[in-house]
Amino acid sequence: ARRSSLHSSFEYVLQQPKRIRSVVRHRVGNSTKWQAKCTIRFAVFRHHLGEVLNSQKFDTMMGLIIIANSVNIGLELSWRTEGKNTDICTTLEHCFLAAYTVELIMRLLEDCHSVIRDPWVRFDCFLVSFGVVSQWILPIVHNVPEVHTLLMLRCARLLRLAKTVRFLMRFRELWMLVQGLAHSASTMVYTILLLFVVLYIFACLILQLLYKHPLLEQDEVFAETVNENFSDLSTTMVTLLQFVSFDNIVHVYKPLGDRDPLLLAYFVIVMLVV
Repeated sequence: ARRSSLHSSFEYVLQQPKRIRSVVRHRVGNSTKWQAKCTIRFAVFRHHLGEVLNSQKFDTMMGLIIIANSVNIGLELSWRTEGKNTDICTTLEHCFLAAYTVELIMRLLEDCHSVIRDPWVRFDCFLVSFGVVSQWILPIVHNVPEVHTLLMLRCARLLRLAKTVRFLMRFRELWMLVQGLAHSASTMVYTILLLFVVLYIFACLILQLLYKHPLLEQDEVFAETVNENFSDLSTTMVTLLQFVSFDNIVHVYKPLGDRDPLLLAYFVIVMLVV
């Protein structure tokens, strides 16, 4: 019976793709019959596991779980701010973490050496590890430092929202937008750096123009506007940042520009440049 069972297992393997046959041929070697039988069954199990992981139904199910988890995080943060009960959201968080853990284990069992090279799988390992520590291990440990450690781990949980990007890969147009955003990241960094330098130069210039300005002692509105918006370098740069998006800047430049044409010309140049 054992021989017939082993023989039927070998026949089943011969009907499978080349990947399984190569794995079995490599691992069986001179092993005993029991070891060979276990190797064959494990190879078949991994093959079926790979079929499940690569199926459209499994991808759709995990996509729905990711979307539901994102919605749950938003609801929990909103309800917590409003002082509402978030026990149901906490319970759902444990369910989502369990689903992510099972998915990760399945992928590692299917082909550990190959999938571990995938950046998304590494990201999943990071998220699952943080989730297990923050949601399952730390609540059991009583002597845990308050606030800072727990706050960092809970904030790391928000990284799960990035898993929605993985789901967007299934939609070609949306994924093209995500790729465009990723490819332009370096350009945006240099743009922000250039903007910082420009704002720094204009901030130094306005501070020099306002230094011991005669209207500071003669006009109360002029002095109040300067003290509120141009009191130091950091405050001045934040004020000039409003000119980038034209965020309610009329209350900044009008009281100064109406009383000093040189300052009006300065603000016009700022708006043209930034």
